[in-house]
Amino acid sequence: MPTNWDACRTIAIRWMASRGWARLLAKRADFEQSLLHHTLAQLDVWLQVFPEFDKPNHFGLSDDEKRAVFVGSLAHDCGKSTAAWQSYVNRGGEPNPEEGSGKVSHIVPGLTEEVVKELWPTMGFGSADQAPLSEIDQYVRLHHNVLRTDRAIFQAVLAHAEGAISDRWNTLSRLVDCVDNLVSAQGPLAAQLAARRGLLGDHFAFACHLCSPRGVSTAFLHRSAQQAYDQAGFRPLIHYPDGTLYWALAEGSPGLPPRSAISEQLEAELASSFPKNSADLVVGSPTATMLPKPDLFEPNQIRTYLHIAASRVGRGAFARKKEDDQLRVARAYTILKG
Repeated sequence: MPTNWDACRTIAIRWMASRGWARLLAKRADFEQSLLHHTLAQLDVWLQVFPEFDKPNHFGLSDDEKRAVFVGSLAHDCGKSTAAWQSYVNRGGEPNPEEGSGKVSHIVPGLTEEVVKELWPTMGFGSADQAPLSEIDQYVRLHHNVLRTDRAIFQAVLAHAEGAISDRWNTLSRLVDCVDNLVSAQGPLAAQLAARRGLLGDHFAFACHLCSPRGVSTAFLHRSAQQAYDQAGFRPLIHYPDGTLYWALAEGSPGLPPRSAISEQLEAELASSFPKNSADLVVGSPTATMLPKPDLFEPNQIRTYLHIAASRVGRGAFARKKEDDQLRVARAYTILKG
């Protein structure tokens, strides 16, 4: 029976939440990322690329291998949930002079085994005894370049020779590492570079758009850029506050959408979201500010704005103003009249 990955994602979220991962740190160097967010971001990437990864020209993952890397990514940082590692990361990676402790590893084999045995049946993949512990243990041990030492690689080769892990242990552990690096990047541009450097870059094309957050208009610009990239043949992979990372099959090699395409999408988006006559939105209240939305101001509509403003200004509005505001208006009127 095909795996229901959406159901697996829901189960994973509940499992992480029950262990308090939303309150635990996964990263704190360049930016903070909770353990739940960091892990869920990886699972979301897997669920998007799985339909392509099972094709022969793109790794040809079997359903069992997909289950293994899914649980492997879910368990790969479980050692960061320990009190020792949380204390270490909250100190900024500095040793604790009182305890005499230095660097704390987040690779805890005993905890990995415990977590995998719990997750495998929880996900509905089979009994705890059926979980590919040795295979997933290699994903966890080798999911970072710092961990891929000669000794660790040699141990994996011996495990393969003994039949404890599959012929694909190296490819699968590198994929887990690539996805981990991808979601660890700070922003869409850094993620794009990380994706191109890793194993994924040999199979897929990556691109991104960047947008400086300003206000309500930023949401429209994001959506317009995403629609333009979608029409160019890209699919969104990871969303960020300041942009989006996209991916596409390398065979197609889609070109980047021109700026004009994004501008056209933005114009259409704004036209469909705002009324044709937006003058009422531009002209504010005489008791507050008369120009609450300067971004919407159109010079050729100035006569319309003045007519609307004139209809809203009167003795009643002036009487409702605070005394200081009344004095300010009176002084401005006196200067205007000379």
